[in-house]
Amino acid sequence: FWWRHKTNTKKKDESSPFNERTLRQFIATHPRKQALLAVLGGAHGSDWQVEEVSDGNINYVFVVTGPKGSLCVKQSVPHLRKFTAFKLSEMRVFFEYSALKLHNRLAPSLSPSAVLFDGGHNAIVMECLRPHIILRRGLMQQQQYPQLSEHVGEFLARSLFFTSDWGMPAADKRQLVHKYSGNSFMCRLTEEVVFTCPYSTHPSFPNSVSPGLAAVAEAVIGDTALKQRVSELKLLFLSSCEALCHGDPAHRQPDGDTNNTKVIDAEFAFMGPVAFDPALFVANLMLAYFASGPSTQHHEECQQEQQCQQAGGRHEEWILQCAVEVWEKFSLKFCRLWAQRDKAAAGGGGGREQQEQQEQQAEQEEQEDQEEGGGGGDKAATAVGNGDAYPPALFTSSSSSSSSS
Repeated sequence: FWWRHKTNTKKKDESSPFNERTLRQFIATHPRKQALLAVLGGAHGSDWQVEEVSDGNINYVFVVTGPKGSLCVKQSVPHLRKFTAFKLSEMRVFFEYSALKLHNRLAPSLSPSAVLFDGGHNAIVMECLRPHIILRRGLMQQQQYPQLSEHVGEFLARSLFFTSDWGMPAADKRQLVHKYSGNSFMCRLTEEVVFTCPYSTHPSFPNSVSPGLAAVAEAVIGDTALKQRVSELKLLFLSSCEALCHGDPAHRQPDGDTNNTKVIDAEFAFMGPVAFDPALFVANLMLAYFASGPSTQHHEECQQEQQCQQAGGRHEEWILQCAVEVWEKFSLKFCRLWAQRDKAAAGGGGGREQQEQQEQQAEQEEQEDQEEGGGGGDKAATAVGNGDAYPPALFTSSSSSSSSS
């Protein structure tokens, strides 16, 4: 109710997308300006460079660079950027921030650090990931990432285990279910795009099919057994609330460094089946596999066509191996966390001191969250704090330390 009231009563300057001038003003006048200046340096708008780096149709993304460093500002708007008639829920940025804060606790080295959330402007300020690029682009360029399966397996295991009944008390799990049920609009998009549109010819669900794939699309749409199985999976997606799923596991990899991974863009976060995130990531690897082949640049560098084919084949083999390793490492790490949880529970008093320390840490972070969100976002930040202050039982194994972007 609060969010609906807040978004319906925004001032014009709060609901409008940032530009260079208004973003500088936002930083210079924000109640938590000191937290921003600690990263950026400088003190006035003229000290900062603002660059829009948006590459999608949903959000505005800016990089702000100061004398000391850079920050990323992500702002949601209530519609698609190019098609304003297509409405979106502004609440998605609230759930993304909430999930990001949780990921910062559970997998700090694998997620960008959240700095603050501002509900009045629907904006998140977070760590700037440069020179990272979207993993999809790296795969298109036939980049190989030796630590990708290890990092993804670690992130999936920790983020899913510690938000499930295996890793947290049932009462607090119910609070998570209640909280993320508010992100139903983004869940509906996933439901339609993943489980409905590709298998339907109804005009409400238009498909864009490349001419060369028309026969394949017709075969898929006409496969009754396949659609029955997809319907079963769709029911599981709608009804299972096993853990907090990322919902759209996008990853960034740094140029020139194949051993650093960050998981971003959790605006589709929802409580769903544990297998959804691993399956969606593997599915994206499969898309990369079928789309793989020698790149134009690589083709020009090759002296013979056969060399190009061999290079493309090696990349395809690596993608398949990565898909297998992601599942193996995820399942192994998940089971290890489960075993550690049981061992800690059986140990009794031995883990009590650690739990008390973790409880104090959670309370301190909750207080910090309540102080965030100036400019109309104070109540939203309080809601994030209340929702993220999970009991110490969540943290039964130590997190890896944070790494630089």
